Amino acid sequence: MAIIEVKVPDIGDFDEVAVIELMVKVGDAVKAEQSLITVESDKASMEIPSSHAGVVKELKVALGDKVKEGDVVTQQRADELAKFIIDQFAVSITPFILKPLTENQFSACVSLAYNIGTGGFKRSSVFKKLNVNPNDATIADSFRLWNKGGGKVLKGLVTRREAEIQLYFKS
Repeated sequence: MAIIEVKVPDIGDFDEVAVIELMVKVGDAVKAEQSLITVESDKASMEIPSSHAGVVKELKVALGDKVKEGDVVTQQRADELAKFIIDQFAVSITPFILKPLTENQFSACVSLAYNIGTGGFKRSSVFKKLNVNPNDATIADSFRLWNKGGGKVLKGLVTRREAEIQLYFKS
């Protein structure tokens, strides 16, 4: 599991500043750039953001603590946030899938939905074809249609779609 330490960034001309507000607690899912704490000097206050998305595993500061640049604010687990997000997409597409799928077929569909959104998935030919016949070989071609970003074919999306196709048709 990837543990990420979120540290106090450059706080300007101050050696130490006081923690005056905790904006998260253990167990919270946080986004990159989401404020974690507020610190205050004798001149100003500022919010300290998270450098990464993740789930807060441990708060390393408390109200009233003095912190300086480089001090650890939180430890977060990025993999738990990813699982949480993926689980949300699995829940969002499940009610619309009418035919039984293998675990691999379902996982490939969740991956596609994560990338194109639940609405995009429900409008896709992948979705329409799997609800008629989940073993239709032309579903592979339907996955391949989702290979563009900004109207251009992107190598990363081509690679991702091929991986999803391999997973979908894996026994």
